[in-house]
Amino acid sequence: MYVVTDTAWTDEEGILPDASGFVETVLTDDPGNLGPAAVWPARTTVGEYDMVFDVYQNGQFDRGMEAVDDPNRPGFVV
Repeated sequence: MYVVTDTAWTDEEGILPDASGFVETVLTDDPGNLGPAAVWPARTTVGEYDMVFDVYQNGQFDRGMEAVDDPNRPGFVV
């Protein structure tokens, strides 16, 4: 999972560098639910961000398979 600067996502676009300073590896349970996971250090930087789940772990956004919190607007704002 990546936390990246907000962008308008297109298919097969490379995922930007992770703004949190590290790429988070998170696991789901059998039904696919994701529990609480630390994705951002205590120190935050003001800005607009997206969370991207890189299922294929190939460093690019593959539409239809991978998820972004909102492909057309910021997923969250700090």
